[in-house]
Amino acid sequence: MKIKNTFRISLTLSWLGSVLAIILIFSTRSQLPDALRSYLHTRQPSLGLASALVFLLLVLILLSSTIASIVGAYLWRPWARSVFTMAVLFGWCISIPMGYTPAVHTCWVDIASGIASFFSGMTVCAMWFVPGVEDQFQRKQFAQQTAAASPVADR
Repeated sequence: MKIKNTFRISLTLSWLGSVLAIILIFSTRSQLPDALRSYLHTRQPSLGLASALVFLLLVLILLSSTIASIVGAYLWRPWARSVFTMAVLFGWCISIPMGYTPAVHTCWVDIASGIASFFSGMTVCAMWFVPGVEDQFQRKQFAQQTAAASPVADR
């Protein structure tokens, strides 16, 4: 029972760390020195309409799949493991092209995003490799397969 609670705490902390980092990006920008704020203002990307729409679509897909997978993981749905893992990897992959410009933000953003990355990685590892957690997902999948194949379901 304890491992299940630890897993859910890890899942919650990964989500809270991500939300907190996003909030801190915008709320702590005024704490940056003037030179860095002017740099941020001058480097604002000028995306075309098509690029902005594609980026918005990717963000919406990532956000919706992350929310669905977190809810599914809380309910021990077997599909949540794959979806959460893909959402974490997809989030990391779309941040790679943004790495060519320096990231300017406060240390609070770094702390929150570090917490989010740590607990996201820990959650993914627990989903696939920790026996108590992995068994919960497999038990739920086995129960769903058994219910679908039962003769009572055919009536």
